[in-house]
Amino acid sequence: MGKAERGTAGTRSLLSGLPVLVLLAGCGHRDVIDTPVSWWHGLEGGAIADQRPPPPGIDDPYPKIGTTPAAAPQVASLDLRHSVTAQLVEQRNLSARLNTHDPLPPPVAVPARTAAPVPPAVPNPAQSSATLDAADAPPAPPLPAAVPAPVPVPAARPVPARIARADAVPEAQLALPDVAPAAAGAPTGPVVLPDIPSAPPPAPGLPGIAMPPPPSYVAPAHPAYDLVQATGDQLQFAAGSDTLNPGQSGTLRALAARRGAGSVFVHGFGDAASDAPQDQAQALTLAALRARSVADALEQEGVPAASIRIRANAFGRGASAGLID
Repeated sequence: MGKAERGTAGTRSLLSGLPVLVLLAGCGHRDVIDTPVSWWHGLEGGAIADQRPPPPGIDDPYPKIGTTPAAAPQVASLDLRHSVTAQLVEQRNLSARLNTHDPLPPPVAVPARTAAPVPPAVPNPAQSSATLDAADAPPAPPLPAAVPAPVPVPAARPVPARIARADAVPEAQLALPDVAPAAAGAPTGPVVLPDIPSAPPPAPGLPGIAMPPPPSYVAPAHPAYDLVQATGDQLQFAAGSDTLNPGQSGTLRALAARRGAGSVFVHGFGDAASDAPQDQAQALTLAALRARSVADALEQEGVPAASIRIRANAFGRGASAGLID
């Protein structure tokens, strides 16, 4: 093979591979499915052929890692979370038992409405002939529509005539008297109210019937609640949580500093919403956990555990801590 033939063969091979290179270059940033879709959108034109707009915020600066909070978030303790989980399990089991004892009725299927049957068309004798004369004749006028029958209107009930009575009072005497405003400067007398007796009237005495004595009302005895407010520093908690709100460490530090060799009391309150036994039991659990959280904070400030007295109360909010006199 001469030099000219070898050059011609090389040129042919280069030209044959050029379309493949062009196709590969065109599909370098697109997959096999996206390329035909783009071609089709280009043929359609219009808004669908426009380039997809960039996502919002693509030119915004990257967030700074230094703004990420380093402190752990304030969450409830593990014991309180376990208590809430146990309450949810109890409610789920109670719902299952109630559903088993008195299940909900199954839904009733509503029957679908059926269309009214269409009456068959009445054939027109003028148009039913198959002869040529009937076909060439003009169409017969349509039949008149049926006029609905008039709906009977009920007759009005007759009003009975008034029977004149001999002792009837004329209408003029039943009218209200005219009321005129008092003249200016007219003397008005003092308003005298009737006397209100201090006791009910005595029971009537009937011969041969003994009246029972009046009933005596005795007020029921109230439970011996401890309603004395504990004097001390009030500590705040989030609703339903036993984690102290931030910013109260100074109060506990000052309490530990003035303690000396004495003891500290801590009262936790459980935010009870009602006097039901179940609500009070749950509130006592929250109150005990709050009191323990305050006791743990006092121990971190140097107060020994033997000098801390804790108490849980179902009613009340937050907690209180102070010195025992």
